[in-house]
Amino acid sequence: MEQDHQLREVEAPEDFLDALSSHEQAEAYYNGLAYSYQKEYVSWIETAKRPETRASRIEKSVSKLGEGLRLK
Repeated sequence: MEQDHQLREVEAPEDFLDALSSHEQAEAYYNGLAYSYQKEYVSWIETAKRPETRASRIEKSVSKLGEGLRLK
């Protein structure tokens, strides 16, 4: 068995990236998170069924990331 050394990157949605780019501290914290924590944020946002829910989750995500908090 071999170790997997391949760098994994999360494909974040554009609306989330746009919101992050307006908050420097949140963006820096998100970019420093491990793959699994980034994936958790993106998955939570993308599972929203209504546009209002998605927008709310993006707003909450940026707020939490700005405070240096993980999702759970």
